[in-house]
Amino acid sequence: MKKLCIIAFIALFFGCSSEKSEQNSQEINDQNQSAVITKQNFTLTISNTEKIELEKTDSELKIINSNSPVLLNFVTSECLPCVAQNSNLAKIAKKYQNLQIVEIATGIENEHQAIALRDQNELLFEVAFGKDALELIDSMKVAGYPYSVLFDSRGKVVQSYDGLVPPEMLEYDIQRAK
Repeated sequence: MKKLCIIAFIALFFGCSSEKSEQNSQEINDQNQSAVITKQNFTLTISNTEKIELEKTDSELKIINSNSPVLLNFVTSECLPCVAQNSNLAKIAKKYQNLQIVEIATGIENEHQAIALRDQNELLFEVAFGKDALELIDSMKVAGYPYSVLFDSRGKVVQSYDGLVPPEMLEYDIQRAK
């Protein structure tokens, strides 16, 4: 009788332990599946010969093919603060010639539209165009415009900005980005 009680106890213990082990195993699998990092690559077309390669994960955005600081400026055509930002960026472009400034505007799908936007607004910097530019805008989930991201010469994000950026703040960060 004593042996039967011990065997029943052991069977009950291991039976529960096995179920618990399966449950723990399932929880670990669920955690591993939710920890999968998504990675997206984007190629921003600036002209027929110039492109900027970006890699975006859940936690990071970086430029892959740049040796100089880059400022990406996300805008819309009907945004008044974007126009003011472009005025500030024109002054920055003149002062920091090693800084590559690229405007990414919603709705710019081809090179003709990019050139028209640049010429119409007398921009001293390039406008990205194409499918990847539009997909990058969507993936960034920009809440408001203008939205800018400054990268250092190694392609790492130095600072991102929501809204109109005071030129002094931008200049300070550009100094850090070299």
